[in-house]
Amino acid sequence: MIPGKEGTAYATCDEGSVLVGGSYLMSRPVHVLMSSRASTPNTWVVTVLNTLTENATFSAVAECAP
Repeated sequence: MIPGKEGTAYATCDEGSVLVGGSYLMSRPVHVLMSSRASTPNTWVVTVLNTLTENATFSAVAECAP
């Protein structure tokens, strides 16, 4: 993610699974977390702002149950 920009990531449960929670992973802890929530019954969405002066990465994590 480019410095100073906002980004969004999605994580989706496999077919037949149900979303029971979610989280996120960041390459550095200085991003500003703007939201982390369920966006559909089987998808977790995370939006962050990169406050660094260098590129960084993040990802959404879906916790799924059969």
